[in-house]
Amino acid sequence: MVRLNYITSNLGRRASFPTVLSLLATSRSFCCAEMFLAGGSYKVETPNIDRDINVTLDMAAIRESKDLSEMKTIYTNGGHVKLSLQSLSINAANDFEGDPMYSFYKHAYLHIGINEGENPGEFDGNPIEQYADTLAKDLMEIDKENIAQEAILVNNVWMTVVFLLNEAARSCKYPAHEGPLFNLDLAAGFY
Repeated sequence: MVRLNYITSNLGRRASFPTVLSLLATSRSFCCAEMFLAGGSYKVETPNIDRDINVTLDMAAIRESKDLSEMKTIYTNGGHVKLSLQSLSINAANDFEGDPMYSFYKHAYLHIGINEGENPGEFDGNPIEQYADTLAKDLMEIDKENIAQEAILVNNVWMTVVFLLNEAARSCKYPAHEGPLFNLDLAAGFY
């Protein structure tokens, strides 16, 4: 059974991003068999999942970096996880197929591309299915303060969280191979 407690008393409504990241970053108890997230408020039930969910460490590294080349390397190759932040978008067409929020975003960017005179099925010269990656790379090139980081957080990470929560709900209704706890644990880790 998943044990999830909401952290409200210490955060308040205006917690800073580094504060939230530090609370959400993976922490291990002294016993290697247990892993907790959200400052110990969420116990992960899926074994050996920690290598998949340290995405917050990559987001923190990108946010703290002042070097555009370093940001691109972390985004493209990852630093602390086996999945890169870029792969969340590159693989989205396959991984998020049928997800209502992904479809909504994809069609919104398709509409933007059409309005900008793009070829059908493209956003800024790239396949529409990779809109988040295209946007992140474009914004890194612009190099405005934190705008690329925010785009990665919203379009890559948050889209993954929403997808995983939808998958967890579907797994409860229609039991799947991995089951709802796996998807819920991943969603909590990415969040």
